[in-house]
Amino acid sequence: MNNSSLKTKFTSSVWPLTLLAALIAGSALSGCVVDAHDSTTVSGQDISPATFAQIQSGQAPDFVANLLGQPMEKTATDGGSEIWRWHYTETHKNNNSVIFVVSSHDEKTVSKTHCVQFKDGAVVRAWIE
Repeated sequence: MNNSSLKTKFTSSVWPLTLLAALIAGSALSGCVVDAHDSTTVSGQDISPATFAQIQSGQAPDFVANLLGQPMEKTATDGGSEIWRWHYTETHKNNNSVIFVVSSHDEKTVSKTHCVQFKDGAVVRAWIE
């Protein structure tokens, strides 16, 4: 048997194995997605910075309620003032699962509370927690 016939036999027997290995690797690298799910959950009222900036000392509670809507919470303080609060929470969830390769979960939550304090029927201060 000469060198070229050995080379032909070896090449013809290795070629199907190489093709099979390439197909398996390609399938694994492409990652068959089992589940991809994105969701956003929102609760409360998101108040824009421009809207909240309109709150000034001395304004009446009716003005504030008309501008921002009714607060989620009203708290009386020992000093005779009242604090109104508007809560807002936004949660983004991202879940991905890939067969035999990877599974990921990402969650980001943004929370803020807008507060306005009144005393003697007028705004004393406004802030964001």
